[in-house]
Amino acid sequence: MNKQFLLLAQLEGRAMFGFNVWRNTRDRAEKRRRTILGASALFAVLVFAGYFALFACGLCALGEGRLVPLLLVLASSMAALLPGLLGAGNLLFKREGYDMLVSLPLKTSAIVQARLLRLYAESLALNAVLLLPGLAVYAGFQRPGFVFYLCAIGAFLFSPLLPAALACALGTGVAALSSRMRHKSLVQTALTLLLALALLGALSAFSVQAQSLSLDALRTALQSAADSAARIYPPGAWFGRAMAEENAALLLPAVFSSAAGFALAILLAVRYFHKICRALHASASLRGAKGTARAKSALASLTLREARRYFASSVYVTNTILGPVFALILSASTLFADVRGLLAGLALPVDAARLFPFVFTAVFCLMNPAACSISMEGKTFWQVKTLPLDAKAILGAKFLFSLLLALPFYLLSMLFLLLGLRPAAGEAAMLLLFPAFCTAFSLAFALWVNLRMPKLNWDSEMTVVKQSASAMLGGIGGTLAALLGAAGAALCPEALYPAYALALILLFAALTTLFLRAAGRADLSRIN
Repeated sequence: MNKQFLLLAQLEGRAMFGFNVWRNTRDRAEKRRRTILGASALFAVLVFAGYFALFACGLCALGEGRLVPLLLVLASSMAALLPGLLGAGNLLFKREGYDMLVSLPLKTSAIVQARLLRLYAESLALNAVLLLPGLAVYAGFQRPGFVFYLCAIGAFLFSPLLPAALACALGTGVAALSSRMRHKSLVQTALTLLLALALLGALSAFSVQAQSLSLDALRTALQSAADSAARIYPPGAWFGRAMAEENAALLLPAVFSSAAGFALAILLAVRYFHKICRALHASASLRGAKGTARAKSALASLTLREARRYFASSVYVTNTILGPVFALILSASTLFADVRGLLAGLALPVDAARLFPFVFTAVFCLMNPAACSISMEGKTFWQVKTLPLDAKAILGAKFLFSLLLALPFYLLSMLFLLLGLRPAAGEAAMLLLFPAFCTAFSLAFALWVNLRMPKLNWDSEMTVVKQSASAMLGGIGGTLAALLGAAGAALCPEALYPAYALALILLFAALTTLFLRAAGRADLSRIN
């Protein structure tokens, strides 16, 4: 095997999940932060593994165990495709280290293959979480023979290849298209978001049949979903049937198509690697200033600086804008679906319509940009610290930009929800106020968390946006708060609910003020 590929693959493997930094850092605080982040990730892994195991257990209990392998392969493949789509292009064509790599006598194929091997390894780890627990439950119920285990090993090893290849191909296509355009980052961000939304729209087609909770209707919906999956994603159907029918012959076309797709992705990436990298990494040409200079306030200038920094990174945008985008889609769906009738059909012990503001807010607040706005300054943060401004102005601009970024999505979502749900006066007030105050709390809390756990010494933006402790803890603060509020609303008696809602809004207002004041009193000179 090529020595260059082995060396580069080893380097990429050490960079996965920040393990190399955790192992070699001498900063105790950094090591403690990464340990906490690893423990949190392990907890999330156990939760997802348990969820898919329960899913398989439920299907087997319904007598639909034959559908378990297919649906698990489909779910794990789609779960790998979306994060791969958001990160594959940036992993393949990352700017960090590119100048050094091209100056060395390295083959392009070795560089591309090592990076794609890392993408495959990450997908394989996700497969271990989503696929194996469900298959273990299936094996416990169905008691299959030896051929099942052989097919299961093949599905585990080869089913991530095609999603990784598709994510690579789409990421390469997005990068290639955006490289020829003037505003590369904005175009790349828009194309990536459109592809992600198209994927989610295709997946949402499976849920339209969930109009009844009867067992017969549920079996029919599951069978329909399995049939649709077989038509849309034939390799998944082959993997699923090979395990369910214990037919190793069906494994061969699935393995061949997955391996062929991955090989094609490698050829495509190798063919256009340097061309896309040079186009994406080219310095912007200097353009003459037009018009007269206008004086701006410090807050306006800093906010504009935040906007430029934000939209200059497609990784930053695509991983922090999805919450508001999903919430907008959720609110727009109320214009076409009978949400109240659907909620009434759930026969919940509480008024399900009461919980809608909390559910909407939990989606809207997911992974906001304030959670890594300080860390994204990176090694240039010293420039900010030299400004004759206090932390209140600098961090206030970060909070204000995040708020302005969320505002259009909030206003459009509220318009759609008011038109679609037609709530009464009290419901409308809660629908308008709770998301607004919880979002403000979410941004203030995320900014405070990032201030306490900054990560400025990074080589890749993906490390900050996807793998940092601040992005994880700060990015889900508002979502957890909304879900806790929903739990309280479910337990609150009808007569006390207006008082509970008002108290909750006032609590978020007070917490927002406290976190912003704490951030404004910070000594930025101590952050390094």
